[in-house]
Amino acid sequence: MNRFVASRSPRATHRALIGLAFALPTAPALANVVVFDKFNQAGNSWAATTFSDVQLNGAGAAVERVVIGAGLGAPNTVPALPINEGGDKEGRFFESGGVFSSAFALTDPLPQNELTDVSIDGYVAFGFTSGTGSRSAAFLVRANDAAGAIEGYIAVLTHDVANTGTLSIGRVRNGVLTAADTFITSQSFPMTTTVENYHLHFTANGPELIARLNRVEIVGGDVIETRIDLLPDAGTQDTMVAIDAELQTGRVGMRAFTRNTNSVFFDDVDIVEHGSDNMVTNEGEALGTTYGTPVGDVPGDIIFTEDGIPVRVFDFFFPGGGGAFGSASIQRTSEQHGFGRVMGVNNINIGYNFSSLGRAGRVTIEFYDQGGFENLVVNNSPTYIGEISAVPVNFAPGITATVETTSALGGVRGVLTLEGSIFNLRIGGQEFAIDDLCVAITCECDWNADFVLNSQDFFDFLTDFFNQNADYNLNGVTDSQDYFDFLTCFLAGCV
Repeated sequence: MNRFVASRSPRATHRALIGLAFALPTAPALANVVVFDKFNQAGNSWAATTFSDVQLNGAGAAVERVVIGAGLGAPNTVPALPINEGGDKEGRFFESGGVFSSAFALTDPLPQNELTDVSIDGYVAFGFTSGTGSRSAAFLVRANDAAGAIEGYIAVLTHDVANTGTLSIGRVRNGVLTAADTFITSQSFPMTTTVENYHLHFTANGPELIARLNRVEIVGGDVIETRIDLLPDAGTQDTMVAIDAELQTGRVGMRAFTRNTNSVFFDDVDIVEHGSDNMVTNEGEALGTTYGTPVGDVPGDIIFTEDGIPVRVFDFFFPGGGGAFGSASIQRTSEQHGFGRVMGVNNINIGYNFSSLGRAGRVTIEFYDQGGFENLVVNNSPTYIGEISAVPVNFAPGITATVETTSALGGVRGVLTLEGSIFNLRIGGQEFAIDDLCVAITCECDWNADFVLNSQDFFDFLTDFFNQNADYNLNGVTDSQDYFDFLTCFLAGCV
């Protein structure tokens, strides 16, 4: 991934045992939250959306869900962009009072919507240019509405009358983002809002606030996403990172700002809760790079390493027996799957190994399934062969799998979440794509991988130890050294 980051501080929570006493659980496991909102619910009421906690600021401010027609200034291209005239419904903010107005729309103020490490991702577009001032579209994380005043982190895409844009990351206080609370702003870049959408991704991951932006346009008769160069560093810097630890949790949401009968549009917005210490995004690999049989790779070869995670290729297995060693390639995202560059696979498995990082307690993977069937292996378990959307909850020993999907052209896209003690996994398919594999590393003696170190980890370890399934030091056998190594970690507590 090409990005700017002022400093890097991985997500970590200190949990310790005092003396030899067994601590009781102090926090739940990470939530498994995946939400897709396409704004296509019945009717036009905004209340039916995920973001029903709305704050309007301005006499003419309003929100609705609508199939965009002529006269609103939305892009109108052939083929259609994700946000386009005459397509499906979009979320629309508009202003009709002749003054600058804004709207915030957050998820409902419920306990399950208070999220810590979370991303919000979607498409935005702009209507007619007002001719005066600028207008903006934004996503928020760790936000709340306290006494009618929005507080939270925000990533803002701003378009001005000169048809240039900027992306900023900041901290909203009392519903306002000031220069003093703007952590980082991109260099200016050209925008042609009449024929472009913008793919905006905003993540809170520990103290890191990560914003990514792509231009969505028609090139050669196809809808493609291209990187927007946000910073003057060498190469295309399509990602910005700011560091701030003031806000620990909150809701996600959107914000729009414009005037003079203008509109700001949103569509295909996803929310994924996934604490991530390490991540494979595929962004560092060149488009069109091919792996597998066509280039002479053999099963087990490392094809690249990203963020400390070696990525390998492996054989693919068929339901009736036998298998193949096909190909994979770096492709542009399509149908709102992933961001930027994705790994397309055809009769091949992609392997990820986390052993050098420690013990993964949680892994999320975005995928796009256009047909055929898939393979899934965790910790060298027997290979699951079937639809990834139908993988059993407990398909591998000690591993919980959950899948959330939404429809996409020619198939489904979704997020696979794996929880448990995970050292490695393999995933692949036939007409399949993978992106943004996020890994949350837990304490090595958090044996049940629930991100809480307590007496249950000790008892679970003992059960596995007496069943000869507790190779704590990963030397290939379960013996007394595993017990002593585990106990040393357990009594000391860990970060």
